[in-house]
This record gives sequence, C-alpha cells and structure tokens, in this order.
Amino acid sequence: MESCCTWCHQSNESFAMPETPALQDPVRCPKCPRCHRSISLVGITSAAKVMNVSRKTIYRWIDKGLVTTCRTASGRQLVCYSSLFNGVTSTPDDR
Repeated sequence: MESCCTWCHQSNESFAMPETPALQDPVRCPKCPRCHRSISLVGITSAAKVMNVSRKTIYRWIDKGLVTTCRTASGRQLVCYSSLFNGVTSTPDDR
C-alpha cells in the first residue's frame, strides 16, 4: 500500500471524490508542491458546503492541520480540495 502525500493527501489508490465545485476565479492547473500531482483549490465557503459543515469548522481543521491551504497573491485563503477527504476531517464532533 502506497502512502499518501502529506500536503494534498492524494495517493495512487483511486477512490470516488465528489466533483470539485466551480470557483469564481479558478486557479489554472495548480500542482502539489510536494508530489506534483494536479490539485484543485476551493474557497473556505465552498469547502464548508461540500463537507456540510460551518466555515468555523473548516478554520478549525486548518488550525489543527487536518486540511491544507495556500494563500493567493491577494491574500485569499484556498483549501486543497483533496485534503478535505483525508478521513480525519469527517469526525462528527468537529461539525
């Protein structure tokens, strides 16, 4: 079994992930800085909607290091979409 990337949480093992929500200003073909796989970046609000949690919960996951983020040049914080599905973020007590 291959381990997953510690930044984007992707592995070579396939699993069904929900479709990436559309962004108002999509980032063109970003790559994970560690494994160089293609990633999708979503805003905090989109991440909260996809995971059916509050924005506060997403920020809590970010603080705990459960999801990975990056900032745009304008300062907007974006979440790595695949990191939302690492298995750790779906705990009911964090909702």
